[in-house]
Amino acid sequence: LNNTNLMTPMVGLVNVIMTVLAVRLMDRIGRRPLLLAGFGGTCVGYLLLTLSLNLQNASVFFKVLAAVSVVFSVSWFAIGPGPIPWIMISEIFPPNALSVAVSLCVAINWTCAFIVGITFTPIQTALDSQTFVPFVAILVAVMIYLAIYMPETRGKTLEEIFSIMGIRASAASHTKCSAGLPVPTARILDDQFY
Repeated sequence: LNNTNLMTPMVGLVNVIMTVLAVRLMDRIGRRPLLLAGFGGTCVGYLLLTLSLNLQNASVFFKVLAAVSVVFSVSWFAIGPGPIPWIMISEIFPPNALSVAVSLCVAINWTCAFIVGITFTPIQTALDSQTFVPFVAILVAVMIYLAIYMPETRGKTLEEIFSIMGIRASAASHTKCSAGLPVPTARILDDQFY
């Protein structure tokens, strides 16, 4: 299982299969439960990976567990946090703000990916087998935030979603966008639609 020629296609295949499964489950189970389950499963996978990295010299079992943990983490990411945010973007922003909102979300996504990319090696150097502990902390924080603030969007109109989020229902039909975002973001969106 140390062979990257085997692990890379296996992880890719699992990612594709679980993403297809997520697409099929989104309208049955809902976006919010899948998103929370995906973050939770990824968190468990990272904890198992941390355990296996700490004990990898104790037994071959832990080396196998490390590989299984990676596949497990990817599968849960692919069923929730991978595809669902891209669907929800179109469901929580009014049509007149959608292009700006999508652009902003994509920019934030790629900025975060860039930050993870440039900080992973220094984190790994500093924390060694505990590398994934900060990521577990971030996942837990995101799960708490989503559990409190993220509404279920399946089968709901924009007005219903705005109502759940505590935003004036009429905001969906106005040219100004106040989509419940933090003030600087809402101002950016509002400025685009005067």
